[in-house]
Amino acid sequence: MPARTGRRSLLAAGLAGAAMPALAQQEFPNRPVRFVVPTAAGSGVDLLTRVLADCMGRQTGHTFVVDNRPGAASAIGTQHVARQPPDGYTLLY
Repeated sequence: MPARTGRRSLLAAGLAGAAMPALAQQEFPNRPVRFVVPTAAGSGVDLLTRVLADCMGRQTGHTFVVDNRPGAASAIGTQHVARQPPDGYTLLY
């Protein structure tokens, strides 16, 4: 590989890396984040998720909601999350 091609590749990679922080300037989250728990309310997983959502809400100043969707051996909640857009606002716990 000629030295010129190698320098051009390094320059292109450096410019692409420098542009990444500008693209990441959007504030996240700008709407409530939902934790979907595929078990019943009051279960151990539900309580742990509520503690986590509360701590994250206090630390970030944003809203985190716990949404219980029990049934069908956790399939109902899991399928619900799978159908949501992959934007990071609906999480399966």
